[in-house]
Amino acid sequence: MTLHGFQQALSELVLSSDLRSQVADRGADALGAFDLDPRETRRLLSIAEQSGLGTGILIHRSFRLSMLVRSLPRACELLGAGLSDLVHDYWDEHLPLHYNFVWESCRFAGYLRRQLEDGSLTEPLLSDLLRIDLASMALRRGLQPEQVALDPRPGAGDLLEASTPNRLVLFCGHDPRALLTGDDPGAASPSRGEYRLVISRQPGGDLEFESA
Repeated sequence: MTLHGFQQALSELVLSSDLRSQVADRGADALGAFDLDPRETRRLLSIAEQSGLGTGILIHRSFRLSMLVRSLPRACELLGAGLSDLVHDYWDEHLPLHYNFVWESCRFAGYLRRQLEDGSLTEPLLSDLLRIDLASMALRRGLQPEQVALDPRPGAGDLLEASTPNRLVLFCGHDPRALLTGDDPGAASPSRGEYRLVISRQPGGDLEFESA
């Protein structure tokens, strides 16, 4: 048996809706890209027809979604009911390469930023909230701005000052005092402008936010 090919194909059956559709339409021909012997191919075709595959898909997607919500809490809260469709579209386009939550969250943040740039998303506060979430993640994990997909150049759009240990100074296009208060960031309708937000990591690990 070619175990590696079988494991790869089984993983992609869980991860890829495109592969599941191809297997349903074309049967064994859809598995031709994998190094499989006839016995493995028969097993995979049988698995593809079983209802238990749906359970594996649900568990995988729940785990992946929880990573994003914990890492980008403000952005995900703003997206609300629309988050589900966005993450499913994102997953269809981006199969996971590994489960490092920082890497995955940064890649999803980049996906959302591209959606804003091309007009597919029109949430006016999303860019600021992504910036705040990414900076918060960097400070909690002791990472540099570029490691969380923030442009490290002062004045380039993300940071207003060069980064220092345990402190990042962000640009916000809306009043950060309103962005950081309330249960629903979208309900605050903060004022537009050019604002400065300082996020610092305290000795105990808590983050402190100071707007100016």
